[in-house]
Amino acid sequence: MMSKRCYYDVLGLAPDANAESIKRAYRKLAMRFHPDRNPDDPHAEERFKEASEAYGVLSDPERRGTYDRFGHDGLNGHGLNGGFAAGGFEDIFAHFGDILGDLFGRGSHPGASCRRGANLHAELEISFEEAFTGTRKDVTYERVDLCPTCEGHGAAPGSKPEHCGACKGSGRIARQQGFFLVQTKCPVCQGAGAIVKDRCSDCNGEGSHRVQRTLAVKVPAGVDDGTRLRAAGEGDAAGPGLPRGDLAICVRVTPHPIFQREGANVFLHQEIPFSLAVLGGELTVDTLHGPQVIDVPAGTRSGTVVRLRNRGLPRVNEIGHGDELVTLDVVVPDQLSREQTALLEQLREAGL
Repeated sequence: MMSKRCYYDVLGLAPDANAESIKRAYRKLAMRFHPDRNPDDPHAEERFKEASEAYGVLSDPERRGTYDRFGHDGLNGHGLNGGFAAGGFEDIFAHFGDILGDLFGRGSHPGASCRRGANLHAELEISFEEAFTGTRKDVTYERVDLCPTCEGHGAAPGSKPEHCGACKGSGRIARQQGFFLVQTKCPVCQGAGAIVKDRCSDCNGEGSHRVQRTLAVKVPAGVDDGTRLRAAGEGDAAGPGLPRGDLAICVRVTPHPIFQREGANVFLHQEIPFSLAVLGGELTVDTLHGPQVIDVPAGTRSGTVVRLRNRGLPRVNEIGHGDELVTLDVVVPDQLSREQTALLEQLREAGL
């Protein structure tokens, strides 16, 4: 039979390592060799067991002292079975919950994690102009609220839920399947950890009901289509004393008839007559801030872009506005009067 490796060597530590170094070394090995991350690697499973056993001894001052004086034989002689009692590997997850819970999302023991209500989603439609100015609008949605009669406990007034003996109030049943510890919802209390015998008549013992809620939402100026706003604590209730979920609100901005946008910048296509493009002059264009006069240089070609600084949308959570970019499209007439045709003939004869 192969002898066990030195626990300090297993964790890659010196014999004088402090408690924090031991915990840090185990975290690193648990992250690397945990069976959930290496489902088809028996070597990783063995390394995880070995590291867990080493941590179980070295993290306990009394066991570590015994190990330092007498080695593995000293632990066996004290009935410690290499650092674990006879409970098997279920004790690994119970004893190391603070570490494994951080790494793999488990609580310190079944049912110990703090539940919170479900997050909800809603959509809010606003106009392009409202996105420019910012607005305050109501959004209506359904959520789960605690029953006001039983305050979420599900028991009739004057009575209380009874502790579930099947799961000992944890709401979870743990079963050993080989090395793995499988947790499932308690079939007796349905994960509640308690049993209600005298049910609340208003909610039939559920402790909650669905309600329609209207929430006033502040939409910041400059918000873009698809932006998500978070209303903390406006989601479903989880139970008495437990935090609510959040409400995520997806903002939908209706398109503008003449403006397009990219971030805080807006874009406009503006037609100009052929004569203005040739001779130049002033032109009034639309902006979100109101009409603005721009200069069109003589000889302007179709497709020329004029940038109007700070005439775009507000920058969300920043100072200032984007720009407006006006694309000038020269319109060539397809029908001319006799006088117009004669004038153009004269220009052609003049070489223009």
